[in-house]
Amino acid sequence: MHPLERVFLLVMDGMGVGAAPDADLFGDAHANTFANCARAVGGLHLPNLERLGLGRIIPIEGIDSVADPLASF
Repeated sequence: MHPLERVFLLVMDGMGVGAAPDADLFGDAHANTFANCARAVGGLHLPNLERLGLGRIIPIEGIDSVADPLASF
């Protein structure tokens, strides 16, 4: 096993990929800001993030769920 020479950490905080546990108390039970924005514009085209595995986190219009992502998710 070779040691990692470089690590890129991409933190996508606040992307809104699901409702909080108490969301139903506030009328947000089906909150999914990122997927809803993607749907509103007819899908996204983010090939690099797609190859890294973005589509394996949640279903996103325009983003495929690759079988062998290049990154951990």
